[in-house]
Formats: sequence, structure tokens, C-alpha cells
Amino acid sequence: MTKVDREKIEKALDGLYGRVVLNIDGFKITLVRGRISKNQLGVVIYVNDEVKGEWLGSERDNPVQKFMRRSERFLLPAKERASQKKFEKKYGKRRCRELGYRDPDAKYVCYLPYWSTGKAALRHLIKVGETVEIVEVIG
Repeated sequence: MTKVDREKIEKALDGLYGRVVLNIDGFKITLVRGRISKNQLGVVIYVNDEVKGEWLGSERDNPVQKFMRRSERFLLPAKERASQKKFEKKYGKRRCRELGYRDPDAKYVCYLPYWSTGKAALRHLIKVGETVEIVEVIG
């Protein structure tokens, strides 16, 4: 993919209604500019014209997850993490686990089917895909 192609795709996805269809490693990837929350526009990724909920969890290793945005979050809020770390420092990790406290640094991982900008989505897709071909650019 040339620099001109990338700029053309980025320009299409920066507009209000952009749509790009790519063929990456045998998958049909569709990038569509759309709403990702109440007051926010972003770029939504469709793989073979669909988004399945089973792709978004981290329990299974799915080949489609490589196209999604990986998101890591702490299980506990910052205030609780700080409180538990103080408790661990005072009483020790083993005692905390016996009392049923969670690991304050535990995280969960999920995969999100949207990106905030077209440039970020395109950079990621080029990085994870071995063969990237442009099928259609609208916008």
C-alpha cells in the first residue's frame, strides 16, 4: 500500500460519512465512519460485514481479534487499589489472599470494534495484516 493510498483512505474516513473496504489476509474488512457513543464519531470495523460479540471477549483466541482495538482496564477503581495496596503492605500478600482480597493490579482485557480516528485504525490494520488490498473507497 502506497503513501497516496493511505492518504486517500485517511481522507475518506475523516469525513462525516466515509466507508473503506479492504481485503486483509483473506478477510473482507469494512471501515465505516459512524457513531461510537452518544456524542462521539469514530471508525467502526466490520469483518466480513459483521461484528460478533464472541470476538470482543478475551477468553477465546480468535483470528479476527487481531483487527480489533485491544483495551485493558483494572478490575478495581484507583481508590480501592490504593487502599488494598496499603493493606497488603501492612499485613502481607498471603494474609490478604486468605481474607479474600483480590489482586489490586488485576486487569481484564476486551477487544473493541471501533477506533477514534481512521488514521489509528489504518495504521493498526497495516501493522497486523500481511497482505492489505484496497477494494473500495467511498467518501
